[in-house]
Amino acid sequence: EDQKLYWNKNRCKNWEQQLIDKARKRGEEVDVLDPKFDVCEGGEPAEVTRARKLAEKDAAAEE
Repeated sequence: EDQKLYWNKNRCKNWEQQLIDKARKRGEEVDVLDPKFDVCEGGEPAEVTRARKLAEKDAAAEE
């Protein structure tokens, strides 16, 4: 089972954004909500927050 890191909010947010950016540079198609980019507890990059809120809004609209 994966173990999440417990870093301060800014360090976590920056690390996760770096993982996303590196995947894009390698030419990978990136889904920012993919759990592989959620590696630590704490903050999350702004684009992840936006995508998560949009997904929650869409899910609520379907109900």
